[in-house]
Amino acid sequence: MDTSRNMKYLYSLSLVKLIGLYQILDPKNFRIYGFNAYHVGTVLSCVYISAICVPSPLGLYHWSNDLNAFVFYFGLVGNFVLTVFKMINIVYYSEDIRKCVEIARFGFISSYQHYNMKIFKKWQKWLTRVSFVYVMTVSSLIVVWLISPWVLNKTMVKIKNVDGSYSEYRMNIYNMYLMVTPQMYNEHYMLFYAIEAILLVSFIYFQIVFDIILIIICSALTCQLEIICDAVQTLGYKRCQIGNDNDMEKNVMRSKATHKKANDLINIITDHQSVIKKLNDFYNIFRVMILPQILMVSNTHIQIWFIASMNFMVSGDETGNSILSIKLFSALPMFTFQLFMTCYLFGTINEKKDSIIFALYSSNWTEMDVETKKQIMFAMKMNNTNNSKMKFTLTKIVNLEMFTSMMRMCYSIFSMLVNYNRNKTE
Repeated sequence: MDTSRNMKYLYSLSLVKLIGLYQILDPKNFRIYGFNAYHVGTVLSCVYISAICVPSPLGLYHWSNDLNAFVFYFGLVGNFVLTVFKMINIVYYSEDIRKCVEIARFGFISSYQHYNMKIFKKWQKWLTRVSFVYVMTVSSLIVVWLISPWVLNKTMVKIKNVDGSYSEYRMNIYNMYLMVTPQMYNEHYMLFYAIEAILLVSFIYFQIVFDIILIIICSALTCQLEIICDAVQTLGYKRCQIGNDNDMEKNVMRSKATHKKANDLINIITDHQSVIKKLNDFYNIFRVMILPQILMVSNTHIQIWFIASMNFMVSGDETGNSILSIKLFSALPMFTFQLFMTCYLFGTINEKKDSIIFALYSSNWTEMDVETKKQIMFAMKMNNTNNSKMKFTLTKIVNLEMFTSMMRMCYSIFSMLVNYNRNKTE
């Protein structure tokens, strides 16, 4: 790979090619009957997952008397359906998403020639580390869930049917309801293991692809907005460096004003509007996917903790319950990361977007000519008219405050369910 080219992007080209994200968004990728080969594979995988979820209403009814199995199965189906919905949208809007990803290129804002490259490198380093850690962590879930049925291959899962009888299934990856008898399920165990293994790999892969796209675009928007704010804030000042230290905190601005031309501000405003346009396009595409994900991830947190409490409080096969709890807790970091990173990145975008007003005020506008002062006032009014933000409701903005409130709500519901279960057991 060309290292110099890699430095122009916030994200790692090697990583996005490794996970297939580059190929999904590449319009020149290998085609099958005129369609992107990766799009065809993604759609076929989505059809496969959907086919597995088709018996879900019968499964929820069949296991309605077993609260543990019901909650677990309901959580699985909900996450599978949401993943299919997200990936179908990724394929459908692949061309628009590819244009949004272009904002992760440093040369995207180039009208003004004195942007601070150190900010870009800071975000590039942060994004590369987070992406690699996330991909490695989530990929390990495949190993954990694939080998879990083989830890104790004779472990049986006992489920209470709707008629009050009990059925025993050999522990599998998910033990999905596939409209077969327990005897047939246990007799053809390897066939159903293969079916669920394909389901697991597809689900985890889709989670990685969607989350990496989200992290890249959100980080790029935040980075470009921060670079623009820095350029506006230093407008009319001369930046100088103390000593030979490359640390950004060693950079200071002299109070002495330099004679800036009015078109410097115009160029910065032009770049700012280009970033805002990409931001609006991004919101239009992803809003319909982000809000259901926040709701589903929050519900999944509650379901995981509730099932874990059920496994430790009810009597039965302690080995099977322990393995299920380990599997669920191994998936908890992925869902926590999704909720936290979504709230953190969108909140940071809002902060950087709103900080342009303070940056304009912090510039050396008092030493500028009247025409430039008018342009600054116009830029402030223009930014105030653009109130586009990712909102969960009309008044609830997606930010870190939402993350903490969601976690508190999950804990409150979890505590309520545990107390109810404890009283019922007693």
